[in-house]
Amino acid sequence: MFTIAACESYDCSSRGWISGQVKPVVHAVHDQHCFTAVLNITRTQFISQGIIPQRFHRSGCERLRDKTMQGLRCSIVFLAVILVSQKSTALSRSGGGGPFRAMFPRVHHDIQQGQDYGDPLFLTPYLEQGMAEKARTLSEVNLPGTTINSYSGYLTVNKTYSSNLFFWFFPALSDPENAPLLLWLQGGPGGTDMYGLFTETGPFYITQDAQLMSRKVTWASAYSMLYIDNPVGTGFSFTKSDAGFSTNQEEVADNLYNALLQFYQIYPDFQKRDFYVTGESYAGKYVPALSYKIHMENPTAKFKINFKGMAIGDGLCDPINQYPALPDFLFNTGLCDENQAVAVRAAVNMLTVTQTTGAAVNLLVMQISEKMYTEAFKTFDALLNGDLTPYPSYFYNITGGSNYFNYLRTVEPPEQEYFGKYLARPEVRKAIHVGNLTFHDGSDVEKHLLSDVMQSVAPWIATIMDNNYKSVAPWIATIMDNNYKVRVIDMCVCLSVCLSVCLNLTFHDGTDVEKHLLSDVMQSVAPWIATIMDNNYKVLIYNGQLDVIVAGPLTEAFLQRLQWSKLKQYQKADRTVWKINPSDTEVAGFVRQVDNFYQVIVKGGGHILPFDQPERAFDMIDRFVSGRGFQ
Repeated sequence: MFTIAACESYDCSSRGWISGQVKPVVHAVHDQHCFTAVLNITRTQFISQGIIPQRFHRSGCERLRDKTMQGLRCSIVFLAVILVSQKSTALSRSGGGGPFRAMFPRVHHDIQQGQDYGDPLFLTPYLEQGMAEKARTLSEVNLPGTTINSYSGYLTVNKTYSSNLFFWFFPALSDPENAPLLLWLQGGPGGTDMYGLFTETGPFYITQDAQLMSRKVTWASAYSMLYIDNPVGTGFSFTKSDAGFSTNQEEVADNLYNALLQFYQIYPDFQKRDFYVTGESYAGKYVPALSYKIHMENPTAKFKINFKGMAIGDGLCDPINQYPALPDFLFNTGLCDENQAVAVRAAVNMLTVTQTTGAAVNLLVMQISEKMYTEAFKTFDALLNGDLTPYPSYFYNITGGSNYFNYLRTVEPPEQEYFGKYLARPEVRKAIHVGNLTFHDGSDVEKHLLSDVMQSVAPWIATIMDNNYKSVAPWIATIMDNNYKVRVIDMCVCLSVCLSVCLNLTFHDGTDVEKHLLSDVMQSVAPWIATIMDNNYKVLIYNGQLDVIVAGPLTEAFLQRLQWSKLKQYQKADRTVWKINPSDTEVAGFVRQVDNFYQVIVKGGGHILPFDQPERAFDMIDRFVSGRGFQ
């Protein structure tokens, strides 16, 4: 946190506005005139930087000066932090990613000369020549050290820009002829699905010395699992043109839908299987976006996907309604004191005042409301991630830790990065058909989606619930009202390499992906979620109890405002205790259910739930997909 200048004397001009030193110190404001002067400086600079609209320029010393001294000092503190972040335009941290990519290891796969990495396998040309069976045969993965059956390769989703999505597919280890098919999507934006495969839900994990081991608890034991590096530019997925990067969720969904249609051509035996879209973190946008796309296409499509529902874990779906709940969460969990909570609230509750209503307006909410999505993302970044500034985030300065995915941990567990070294091996790259192609860290993806981050998908959820598809929340709602299953899985991670059907390509860490999606982060998908829910799909939205970045109360706040047909029933629904076995002493979590919609809180887990609580995560998804329920 930055030390505010005019805090210990009446003379604001005698001291700098903010110190260059990063110190967890906030001095008291002893005089209203001193506070007014600082606020005026802040307001002027915010207007000059384009951070707040001109019409807010008299945003109100008059109102704020009547607040308590505690509220005053905290408001200024966070203004200082935000102002610094708003001036930054580049992804500056060397070790992290965007807020939801930071969990992914920054793995770089150096290609060594003289090694046999094989060639990348592009399957789309075989489909175009009517050679689907050959494509299927070529995509078989012969991974050293395992007999588990899997397939991988590249699917071209845009020929104009040479955009290709990489996938790795595992038929269920038990009863693959009948098991439902689950698509898993990582967050980010720009997090590789290889993270989820090796760290969370897949049949393997990697040891510290880069050895492949079978996972004791894997979703693949009962379900066929499809992992796709998404969006284009993530992990092994790539595009040869800047115009090929996705800049909004509609483009993300179009590419995924295209890939799915090709997937079903190559593996026709899975066309009739029940299909679920699942994911975590920033995939709280991808999941409803694709679900809504399928819902809208199926009625007239020549090939209809047997879509049954969606599951979202710790998902960023509706930022404008989620993040105002963050200050109280941080305070109630002991991550900040009352003064620091006010500082956080300054970014969400009392930063400025409108001329028309005189009501306090949350800076973040105001920026989202004004469709200043990139600025809203930067405000959010200064609070939690510190990715866009040369300084640590406010969260780091008050907690001393960088892990906002599980508040019992200070830093990320090292074993979450082991898969990167494994995927750099020539024999592994050759087996999964990626060759020596670049592995992307997702930063370009984030860059192109920057304005999308703070937008909501609540409308899509509600549309899926009420047939109103203006946003992602409606998509989720539609899925729920159509009796599909949906889970909001914890926001995930990813950033390594792996697969078995490609040319010598680079593994992309997601930097470019993140860059292009930066403006997408703060946008909502709530309408799409509502649409899904109102069309009777199964919907599961869940949170790990220990998550910070998309904590359970943030999801609660969003769901309480989701405009779907059974909102009142949801608000009155009882919460029940869930145990894996009735005789268990330990409680696995808590569940609220309205018809095909399930909201779950999982005890002892964080943002990366299947990593923290593998047994509980699997029991949850199994109860949801199989229809066993949580009673």
